[in-house]
Amino acid sequence: MRVLSVTSEAFPLIKTGGLGDVAGALPGALQPHGIEITTLLPGYPQVMAGLRAPQPLHAYEALFGAAGRLLRATWNGHPLLVLDVPELFDRPGGPYGDIAGKDWDDNWRRFAALGRVAADLASGRIGGFSCDLLHAHDWQAGLAPAYLRYGTSRHAKSVLTIHNIAFQGCFDRSVFGLLGLPPAAYAIDGVEYFGQVSFLKAGLTSAEAITTVSPSYAAEIQAPQFGMGLEGVIRARGDAVTGILNGIDRGIWNARDDPLLAANYDATSLERRETNKRAIEQRFDLSPGDGPLFTVISRLTRQKGMDVLARGLGSLAAMGARLALLGTGEADLESAFRDTALRHAGQIGVVIDYDETLAHLLQGGADAILIPSRFEPCGLTQLYGLAYGCVPVASRTGGLRDTIIDANAAALAAGVATGILFDTPDALPAAIRRAVALFAQPAAWKGLQRQSMRADFSWQRIGADYAALYTKLCKDRMIENHSTTAYLDQKPGTSGLRKKVRVFQRPNYAENFIQSVFDTIEDKAGATLVIGGDGRFHNAPVIQTAIRMAAANGFGKVMVGRNGILSTPAASNLVRTYGAVGGLILSASHNPGGPDEDFGIKFNVANGGPAPERITDAIYARSRAIERWLDVAAADIDLGHPGRRPSPAWRSR
Repeated sequence: MRVLSVTSEAFPLIKTGGLGDVAGALPGALQPHGIEITTLLPGYPQVMAGLRAPQPLHAYEALFGAAGRLLRATWNGHPLLVLDVPELFDRPGGPYGDIAGKDWDDNWRRFAALGRVAADLASGRIGGFSCDLLHAHDWQAGLAPAYLRYGTSRHAKSVLTIHNIAFQGCFDRSVFGLLGLPPAAYAIDGVEYFGQVSFLKAGLTSAEAITTVSPSYAAEIQAPQFGMGLEGVIRARGDAVTGILNGIDRGIWNARDDPLLAANYDATSLERRETNKRAIEQRFDLSPGDGPLFTVISRLTRQKGMDVLARGLGSLAAMGARLALLGTGEADLESAFRDTALRHAGQIGVVIDYDETLAHLLQGGADAILIPSRFEPCGLTQLYGLAYGCVPVASRTGGLRDTIIDANAAALAAGVATGILFDTPDALPAAIRRAVALFAQPAAWKGLQRQSMRADFSWQRIGADYAALYTKLCKDRMIENHSTTAYLDQKPGTSGLRKKVRVFQRPNYAENFIQSVFDTIEDKAGATLVIGGDGRFHNAPVIQTAIRMAAANGFGKVMVGRNGILSTPAASNLVRTYGAVGGLILSASHNPGGPDEDFGIKFNVANGGPAPERITDAIYARSRAIERWLDVAAADIDLGHPGRRPSPAWRSR
């Protein structure tokens, strides 16, 4: 199965938060399940600088008024597509705003372009690419499912993942007329949102499936407290909503061999964490102490509960605990933490920065990590903390609830506790007191650390959940990509390609030629194709193959004669009568048939006549360079009763 993952960021090329981690990890997580993910990213300067030997796939003369191109590359061994439109993406600052942090005024245009190109790819409009499923991430990719829904071409199915419903991509109504969507799309079940246009709502109302990044968050966003105005839309799509936890890349986050730690360790050598703690104390100007060393690694925002933490740091210091805080965010909160660090020098240290290296050290040396979020779709810092034995002390919300087992008396006695949970951000001081009391019991604390390190939230495990969802969505349209080697003798004439049967029975011989024909047909997406033959030996198996290949290559309908028999004149008449894009005819005219005799395949064009020389030359050129052919995993059609049973390949069309 092939999936197009459409995202505004993907680690390590570009990242501002958890979305980048997830989108970056998905290709590797799904590969063991036989799923190839191609990631589509905007061509930010950071992304363009990270490309190696990109190849042009498609050019746009005016994509929302800007010239650009679609580039094909590889990244960490996985396929990558980059939308290189300098006018839209080659700018200083971050992915969404300028150096000062102000959102770009034309973000609607930038990410509408991303969605438009994604839909072009998923509907077969761009040659050289096909996919079974489009996976859109957050509002930045939300228009992609909408362009598919309101388009006229056959297309892949789509799924939208909500990483944080608070970010909805809302823009003034005036932009709607510039998006290229039909008037019907500006409706309550479309892109309209309280008189504005919402890219996230566009995806929510258009995708065949919706996922969030934890089961609890999937339930929470159906209520006004967490739905941010979209709870009614989520409830209306309830049967399509699934919560799938995020995972972590254990190739990057593994305390045993993490090169960013001062000392490596595992659950049997927790004492080695002390070396990392000493390194933290030095970096944050902290004095040694007997109490626990807490850390915070977070965006400094009210959503993350950082205002509550800032007010409570005096009580943390009074308990004899220490804090090392790393993050950036709202200016008033940054100032509040700096001021508190000055008042509690030696006990509280603050680094206002985004520093991936330092984040690893903090997880590997701090005793506990504080996560007082008001809401948390999934969260990754607690997963890193669990993997590193840095005990999470977190709000009981969203993915935090789903991934942490509270250290209550029963859980501690059973040896299953992995952290400390509290019900509201205001309960943070009491949770810190619980952590300080547990830390004073070394055996209990080490047991908590060891149990947390046993938790498995690796992408290897989580990937199976996405694979199951993808398979469910595409179960009736499973396109398979078969690698092949070109044959150099497939030059057709006006009567097609003719060879002995035994030649056509070579591995991939017929498939290579049929795929070469399909690759040269323009506007085949959703079109009708006629297939038939004169009934000679080898006719039936090649027709079955051609039907499956037609489904995989985007044809909307195939017309086949009873038992696969359709003479050349009859096929030509059907092509003309039903406006087919052409006909694939299996015949060798008057040449003898039989196991040791002749067989042939020819292509008739839309007027019913044989393909002209320019097309046969193009087919031959393609056959000499072919590297793959496509079909669908579907059973043979009962050609004795045409029309009685639809092919599974078309049930989802």
